[in-house]
Amino acid sequence: MNTPNTSRAFTVGKTESGWARKIVDMPIDQLGDGDVLIQVEYSGINFKDGLASTEAGRIARIDPLIGGVDLAGKVVESSNPAIKVGTTVIAHGYDIGVAHHGGFSQYARVQSEWLVPMPKGLDARTAMMIGTAGYTAALSVDAQPAVWDRSPSACLRFVAMKLSPAQANQKLPNGSRKLVRAKLLTAPKLQPNRRSLSNANAGQAQLTASVAQHSPTSFAL
Repeated sequence: MNTPNTSRAFTVGKTESGWARKIVDMPIDQLGDGDVLIQVEYSGINFKDGLASTEAGRIARIDPLIGGVDLAGKVVESSNPAIKVGTTVIAHGYDIGVAHHGGFSQYARVQSEWLVPMPKGLDARTAMMIGTAGYTAALSVDAQPAVWDRSPSACLRFVAMKLSPAQANQKLPNGSRKLVRAKLLTAPKLQPNRRSLSNANAGQAQLTASVAQHSPTSFAL
């Protein structure tokens, strides 16, 4: 395919009149360093995106910044032979959307080692519906000793955690794990950072309002 010279993108940053959120045509050669160019299909809106879209969030480290801490799409250019053109990939982390231009753009340029090939059974839309938040939650669950209900009719597969080995090894006649109510774990009560929450909520509202001002045809990914 013929890659255009510009990419329609949602940017945040300082202007003479203050902090601004706007949609611009960003030159492709200004998308940042990287050996892979991706045609973005989907990107989620995350907590960090809310922070990055407001000056009070204080996490944007380049100016202007294309937001979007995660993205999924197809490779259209690659200088890494391991990443073929046409491959559908996911990218998140590595300061994408904070110190490197992110997924709120028609195209994104990233380092090939940041990419994960799209797993079988997922597509770009579904992957971004799960998003960075879902991935983080999955890592948290996966890190816990767990009891899984493996019966065919199970709706909730993860049923208990932090059980003793004896509890975890108990089986029902049909071979599934015994369902055990998880005990509540006590931990010091943590006070939320209300300033960060307030800034993120305000930023997300402003980000949504800014994007809503533009028709789908003017900002089609």
